[in-house]
Formats: sequence, structure tokens, C-alpha cells
Amino acid sequence: MSESEIISKEFLEKALGKTVESFTIKAVSDTGDNFMSILYTLDVNTKSLDGKIETLYLLSKCYPNSAGRQEFLNSQNIFWKELQFYKDFIPEMTKFQEDLDLEEIVKLDFPPFAGGDAVNFDESNASENNTTEKVFQPFDNYIMMVDLRKTWGFQMANRFLGFDIEHLALAVEAQAKLHATSWAYKQKKNLENIQSKFPTLYFDFSSEKDVQMFQGIIRSSVDEGIGALKTTLGEDSLIINALEKFKDHSQNITDIIYHQGEETEVDLDKYFRVKPTEKSHKDEIPWKVVVHGDTHLNNMMFRYNSVTNKPEQVILVDLQLCRETCPTSDLAYIVYTSTTTEFRKNHLDEVLNIYFQKFNHFCKLLKVETLPDFTLPELKRRFNRKKLFGMFMGAVCMPIFMKERENAVQLDSLEGMSQEEIFVSVGKNMSSNTKFAEKFTAFAQEMYNEGVL
Repeated sequence: MSESEIISKEFLEKALGKTVESFTIKAVSDTGDNFMSILYTLDVNTKSLDGKIETLYLLSKCYPNSAGRQEFLNSQNIFWKELQFYKDFIPEMTKFQEDLDLEEIVKLDFPPFAGGDAVNFDESNASENNTTEKVFQPFDNYIMMVDLRKTWGFQMANRFLGFDIEHLALAVEAQAKLHATSWAYKQKKNLENIQSKFPTLYFDFSSEKDVQMFQGIIRSSVDEGIGALKTTLGEDSLIINALEKFKDHSQNITDIIYHQGEETEVDLDKYFRVKPTEKSHKDEIPWKVVVHGDTHLNNMMFRYNSVTNKPEQVILVDLQLCRETCPTSDLAYIVYTSTTTEFRKNHLDEVLNIYFQKFNHFCKLLKVETLPDFTLPELKRRFNRKKLFGMFMGAVCMPIFMKERENAVQLDSLEGMSQEEIFVSVGKNMSSNTKFAEKFTAFAQEMYNEGVL
């Protein structure tokens, strides 16, 4: 099906609520960056009642063509959940602040929403409409937003370099805004958990198929790293031996990755090679806020100063994994997927201090007390326990991020593969890549020194 055939003028008029004079549509390259979707840019000329023509520059996330990729999206109801986040959660975070008559509204750093539609794959809805076996067309499930590149000149950072302190400071501030605003909402609305108001924030990745998939992804990613380490450290080393044992933790992946915000229920300390000597977490009050859940550098766009070329503004995209858990999960995720070992050595304390100051600042603007026991030493202590989670995600993301674009996998060429096989294919065959070998060696040595390996 050609691009001109997948969407009509009538469809756009219904989606946008505007009269459409003309439009052009173009597919964005599908080379391993967007497992959850395919992307289309839309330049739409609309006409108002007074005859004025306005051009809208839009970006639409749509369902991928692959049945294997659709199966995963269906099982987790991902498009519908992200759509509800745009339609319900974000507006509610603004409305409750307006009702408080604050001096300043804390505006979350997400792209302006333009429209969308998605099937709700909860059990009752799926069975009633017989959608579980259907292969969908791209715009059967879609989320349309303003194209930040064409409208305001945003662009992605260089994924091969990783973030410097200017980029990461903006990203951490954006995280703090989301975390603090959701925390304030819970306090103002007297909610024990925010999922009771927004059920789409709940995720369950504990099914046998999901656990098997994540185990396969981690084992494959670690195998790529081990292959690289053998070229830099030789066949036998303590770090390689430790990584082989590290793979065994993949059996407990749902505890480590998706229950890691429930410190009172899951004893993560047992997974470290070097056991933490700090106070027990069993008596602490959990910190539970809404997190982005997937904050790596590929899920952010930046606007740069035209003179200094320094980043001035960040927008977080891909909101399909937003959920309620500990804010240190977001911090560990971005630090270990999007920065280098050298950066963490020089700037980790600075990053945590930036987050601490920003979170407190936004709580003050929102006129709520901060999290219980929220001190800088306590933030660092809880972050230290999340290093295991962060390093897991770093090991998974690095083979994907370091793959040169000319070697990237065309995802729609993987028709017939399972969701696990597709994920694994995206980061495959990196062990002989010299840059990857150098970066993963430093990463693995850091993991060993931190007592995770």
C-alpha cells in the first residue's frame, strides 16, 4: 500500500476537526529506532471559515505493519494507554493546577497533542469486537502530534556520543516536573495511588510470554557484550565470568525491572554481587510518582540556541510506558542508557543534586510538601539500589544505540518473527564493532566496580 493510499482527506478532517484543502504524507525511515510504531510526517493545509489557509506540520505515530510487533502492542494495550495519557492525564495535570490558582503553572515537557484513535485491548473489549487476531492498518491505531522539528526546530541528540551535562540537566528537570506534578496531584486529591484515578498507568509484564521475552533480550544483549569483551580483555577475565552469572538474573527480570519501584515487596539487594551496607529498605516509606518509564536519549528532542548551539529546551516523547513507581527508576534509566562511564564518574553527584533541587522547586511552586524523607543523602541511597536496574537497561540499549544507521534492521523485514526475536534482531551482531567493544568494556568494568556484577 502506497503512502497516498493509507490516509484520506476525509480521515484527516475528522481527526483534526478542520477543513483540509490538501496534504502530503511521508513515511519516516523504519530502521530499528521505533519498535513500538511507524512514523509519518503530515503537512496539512487547512482552511478556516473566513477562508484563511494554515499549514499544520504534524507527526503521526501509527501501528506497525508487522503482525509480531502488533501482537506485543495488543497484549499491553500500549497505543490506547499512550493515547489516554495525552487525552486525560496531561490535561488533568494542568486543570488541577488552574483550580489551585497558583502563581505559576508547571507545564509538562510533552509534545502538543493533535488527535488520535486506538482500540482498547482490555479483555472485555477485545473479545466483544474480535480484535485479538486482527492485523491492523497503520491509522487504525494512531497518535498525532505537532511535528517539533518543522514547527520549532527541535532535533534529537547524537546517540553515539551520549548526553553532556547541559542535555542531561534539561532532561532531569523534565523528569522532576512530571514526578513532582503527579506527586502534588496525589496529595491535593488525597489519593493513596494515582493509578486509582488513571488505570492506564498500570502495567503487568509478568505473563510467561513477557518474562520469556525480556529474558531473551537481556541474554542476547549480554552475549553481544561478552563477545566484545573477549576482544578487549581476552577469553578469561573476572568481568566476563561475572557477566555470565549476571545473565542468570534475567530469570528474575520481572522483579528487577518491573517491580523495582516496590521496595517494600521486592528485596533487590540480594541481586548485587557486593551487598549494600546501608540501612534496610524494609522500613522506608516508598516514593511513588508517575514516571516516564522509557527515558533514554532516543525518546527526547531538543531545541538548540542558534548562536551557542547549546540545548535550551527538551521535549519527552513516546509516553507508552508511563507508570507509577519510584522516581529513581527514571533517573537510573536515563543515566545508564544515555551517558558514558566517564560522564558518570565526573557528574553523577551533580546530576542527582540537580534533580533534588528541581523536584523541591516544583513542589514549592505546587504548594505541597516534598516526598517523605526526601533528603539528598536519601536520594543517593535509593538511587544506588537502582543501579542494578539502570545497568540492566544500559546493557540492553547499548547494542541498539551503537549500531550504525547503515547497518540498522528494517523492522518490517522481520515479518513472521516473534516479539522476542524482533527485539533481539535489532541489537544483533555488534560484538565485532570496535566502538561498541570499547564502550561496553568501560561499562562492564564500571558495573563490576559498583558491585552489580
